[in-house]
Amino acid sequence: LPKLIQLVKVEDKYANLRAVSALRGLSTDANIRVEIVESGALPDILKLAKSDEVELQMEALACLCNLSLCGCIGDNPLAFLNACDVKSLVSYLCSADATFRLFG
Repeated sequence: LPKLIQLVKVEDKYANLRAVSALRGLSTDANIRVEIVESGALPDILKLAKSDEVELQMEALACLCNLSLCGCIGDNPLAFLNACDVKSLVSYLCSADATFRLFG
């Protein structure tokens, strides 16, 4: 997990995409969700959610959706909402691709 989180922080969009995609998949597990949030990766994932790269943005948003389950975003959900582009998140959640990625 630490190596994936490191890859989210590098200035390489391909490494970012692979790392956040892996974190998205791993974050379906409640214990791993907590580990990801406690590791301090949330600000970096939020940054990727604002990327100009659509696929990277979608993977980051899907990961954030998973992390939001069971209150893993933390004690201050407003900080999450203020840091996240809510319009992009809503657009993502309303898309058919989101349904497939989250539940398919």
